Amino acid sequence: MKKILLLVIFISFVAFPYYSKPAFAGYLYGIDGSGYLCRISPVDGSYDIISTDSKSAYGLAYNNQDGYLYGMDGSGYLAKISLFDGSYEFVSTQSKGLYGLAYNSDDGFLYGMDGSGYLAKISPLDGSYEFVSTNSKGLYGLAYNSDNGYLYGMDGSGYLAKISPFDGGYEFVSTQSKSLCGLAYNSDDGFLYGMDGSGYLAKISPLDGSYDFVSTNSKGLYGLTYVPEPATLFLLGLGTLMLRKKQ
Repeated sequence: MKKILLLVIFISFVAFPYYSKPAFAGYLYGIDGSGYLCRISPVDGSYDIISTDSKSAYGLAYNNQDGYLYGMDGSGYLAKISLFDGSYEFVSTQSKGLYGLAYNSDDGFLYGMDGSGYLAKISPLDGSYEFVSTNSKGLYGLAYNSDNGYLYGMDGSGYLAKISPFDGGYEFVSTQSKSLCGLAYNSDDGFLYGMDGSGYLAKISPLDGSYDFVSTNSKGLYGLTYVPEPATLFLLGLGTLMLRKKQ
């Protein structure tokens, strides 16, 4: 009992400073036009370049299980990318052009669309994949909403769609058309983020696709993904460990 009490006090002490922070304590990540990895503030769109080498990767996705970013190169090979300096290594042994990557934190797989508009489920271990959709629809900039279990993507006309990761079935949720690329879901504030054609960052409602711009500077960044701050990840992991021990 004493150990449990001490642990509760410790967690309260550690958690208070972080839960008193704004909801957007994490960062978006994207690749610029020269192939450098950038870290972007979801508050105002300001960014800094963190990679030391240039490599174009499409459809970034953050794997919260291993702490790496994943993206496809121009030849269709899956790469594993470091958050710290943008260094990467290829993990796939087969080439397949899949774009708009998203990581499903519930089943541990990546998802992407091929050139014909079919949804594929991809292993982050070796890049092997299988198609899960029975209908074809070109949707790009995939993002996974961990709160409701759906993927989101934009169609060619700029309408936001909600997509089932089980069979690729989808429905449109937006009432206005706006082409935004590189969608990412911010698990801290519950909004999607994307870049428009002029390079401005937009904050998008997953309920109806309404949006407003949050950036004051223009920068063409694609393949967006969201990474929560390390402290949040630590606390979530610690909470899970406590529950397991209690059981």
